[in-house]
Amino acid sequence: MFFNHLKTFRNAKGFTQEELAVRMNVVRQTVSKWEQGLSVPDANELIKLVELLEMPIGELLGAKMENVRIYEMPVCKMVSSQCGMFGDENFNKFYEWYSELPKTMWSKDFLWYDTNRNGFVWYYMYDETLTVPSDFEIVDFPGGLYVVATGIDGQTNIDAMNAIKEAFYTKKGFERDNSRAELGNIITSPKTAATLGYSQMDYYTPIKIRIE
Repeated sequence: MFFNHLKTFRNAKGFTQEELAVRMNVVRQTVSKWEQGLSVPDANELIKLVELLEMPIGELLGAKMENVRIYEMPVCKMVSSQCGMFGDENFNKFYEWYSELPKTMWSKDFLWYDTNRNGFVWYYMYDETLTVPSDFEIVDFPGGLYVVATGIDGQTNIDAMNAIKEAFYTKKGFERDNSRAELGNIITSPKTAATLGYSQMDYYTPIKIRIE
């Protein structure tokens, strides 16, 4: 229940009810009522609590939520930008090409870093209806299992996120698959990103079932 979680997280941060009340700009009795289940904070107060206690809102509310997922991507073909960097002509052409394609519910483009060639490669999931410019290649994609977490593009602490993902997949019976590259996928539309002020990004780490 929310009131049990609130007290636990407040204690974990070392706040007294009075100290939390001051930071929330409410009286101590309000915090006491929240923790007794006699009242609940409104939406704005919940947002402020999440920021102060540095906890995901799902955990604060006691919801059964997982912030890390496991996807199984199919073996398929991808349209490849070929290796380059942002600002390069081939990257600009690739972005212009796939931006004109019909929008789908899920993004079909993925970015990964080629350590052998020291550059990024942009993929778009291929199907036979696509007209692919001659500048781009169509390559085989091996598919497989990925552990995925969502962050904020350019702002998320990647090391911390990777530590959380590793703890998750290790506990669940998986291990890192070093034969495949990590992928990135912007999941926020330009219109939504303009409203949010940032873009959400899914970070994919390749994994496989651990064989004991």
